[in-house]
Amino acid sequence: MFSKYAPFFLPVVIFFACALLNIPKIDASLIKALIHMSCQSMLIWGLIIVFQKRKLFRILLGFLIAFSVFTQIAYGASLSLGHVMSVLTSSIGESFSFLQFNLSSILLSVLLFIGMVFLPVPETNSSGMALVVAGGIYVILPAIVYSQDIMKDEGYSIYALSGLARGLPVIFTAGEYFIHVELGSRFPALKSIKGLSDSYIFLSQDIHSTSSWTRVTSSSLSSEILVVGIGESLRADNMSLYGYERNTTPYLLRRSKDMAVYTNAYAAGTNTWSSIPAALTKASSSPDLSKSIINLAKDAGYKTVWLSNHDKLSQWDFSVTSIAEQSDVTHYLSDKAADRKHDILLVPKLSKILESRSANERLLVILHFYGSHMTFRDRYPVEFEFFKGEKPLLNDYDNSILYSDYVQEEVMATIDRFGGEYLFFADHGLTDPSGKIPLRHDVRSNPDLNSIKVPLFISPQGGLDLDVNKPLSLYYFECIFSQWSGINAAELSDDDYCSEALNRKDVIFVNSDLSALTVQIN
Repeated sequence: MFSKYAPFFLPVVIFFACALLNIPKIDASLIKALIHMSCQSMLIWGLIIVFQKRKLFRILLGFLIAFSVFTQIAYGASLSLGHVMSVLTSSIGESFSFLQFNLSSILLSVLLFIGMVFLPVPETNSSGMALVVAGGIYVILPAIVYSQDIMKDEGYSIYALSGLARGLPVIFTAGEYFIHVELGSRFPALKSIKGLSDSYIFLSQDIHSTSSWTRVTSSSLSSEILVVGIGESLRADNMSLYGYERNTTPYLLRRSKDMAVYTNAYAAGTNTWSSIPAALTKASSSPDLSKSIINLAKDAGYKTVWLSNHDKLSQWDFSVTSIAEQSDVTHYLSDKAADRKHDILLVPKLSKILESRSANERLLVILHFYGSHMTFRDRYPVEFEFFKGEKPLLNDYDNSILYSDYVQEEVMATIDRFGGEYLFFADHGLTDPSGKIPLRHDVRSNPDLNSIKVPLFISPQGGLDLDVNKPLSLYYFECIFSQWSGINAAELSDDDYCSEALNRKDVIFVNSDLSALTVQIN
């Protein structure tokens, strides 16, 4: 009985995979989506029949389809550089947390891969060639017609800028555009190729982290103690400090009259790996680690300390750890995410650093919190489980913010005791809790701006001569840091670089494929 119907199993698996890859099209138009799914299925089925004796081809095709399905379900996006680097820089503990959060998606993708590689295929390949031709015409012919936009300003030029900015030749960028945009619109799995290509190119670049700042100066009014806090996955829209209906930040609200709270700050990127390097360095087409704020402070005579509740990740190009290791002192609460401590344990470490400071020693401390990183329930102790009932994911997230609020109060109280100054911002936010992919990293090519709208505040007030309500891009955090700290360099003051950067009417940020996007704020 099984052998009689076995040849029909694989086409069903392929059609199901194509349905998952076309979820956005299903939402837009069911009829068009069915056409897409049918034609894509014909092409995939035909290729497997034609190349059935090429086991490696079937494995690679199965992997491409299955992995594309996973990223579509988990993130609502195709494979990108951000996904690849998240895997490469994750510790065992972080990987386990990720597995827990996406277990069902992973299992489904694994089953699809097994089916596409091992289910039986008909012996003859004559029908396979016909399917390849029919599916190929559907995928390739419209792509060739529509790719005429490559030569138009409104089409290719915007896309090409990101490729050319990465040092890619025009012909490569044109091919990348054709595969990712034109062919990818008809055959979504091909979009993953760009993510792999970006990863290879990015990882092969040379990194030079020795300071290259010039003419560094420090104001006589600069505080001897500067502390920068970096939050994790923290949406401004979920903080009562910014008007959220739930009282998730009671301590910050109480302190707000003594703080400068910036209401329109936008993260430098959509995930930690892209955001922090862009924020903590003077970035152009890519972050320049030689021009980090740590090197800037060191050149100004500050001792620099990095205290983190993240793991000490592998030394990947432009990773957070690459910047952290520029500091004179680094400390990670744990080397294993399985032993993750709550953020409050950074406070006694900070207190010890401040207590041991020599007389008149200038000190910059950067605190890298784990904040509201998934899994949210693991980010806070049980006594902070205040929000309960319906919407458990949102409740867990808001409880993590409530705990972060408590941590921030303890941090600021510690800094106040030693007469220091504190600046806090979050590396990025998360997607809309009521959206299609609630409370996830927004790794889509054009993310929702609210998913990168983050808190930025300074305690005590002062240091920044900026309207608290104007749009601010943390992409230019080096300028914010310079004005706040009183530390300057030629690269920040010449040609009015920072003056223009901090008075823009738009925001710039790095999306998941490392393209710098500029968006006008109404």
